[in-house]
Amino acid sequence: MYSLKTEALLLLGLIALGMWLVPALIYLVGSEMLGPYGEIQTISAFYLDLFGFLLAGRGIAWLLVTSPYLFLSVIRLLAWLWGVAQRTATKKRARTTE
Repeated sequence: MYSLKTEALLLLGLIALGMWLVPALIYLVGSEMLGPYGEIQTISAFYLDLFGFLLAGRGIAWLLVTSPYLFLSVIRLLAWLWGVAQRTATKKRARTTE
């Protein structure tokens, strides 16, 4: 597995990605599909609202920011479960062929 330092750097990097790139993509897609965001039609208004929601402790804002790390964690969990299932299946096959 990863060291604590590596995991912390990965977490910080993915949270930075979740704070800057993910909201920008959401803003761009949202403005194209749904129209302008709020009264001030700029991405900076979107970021100001996002950071305000983060400071207020709104769960949806924290979910957005942590979503890249959470996505990676789900992928890791699924890979681990797949490995466990494969090892279990291999052990069962080995027992039946004996």
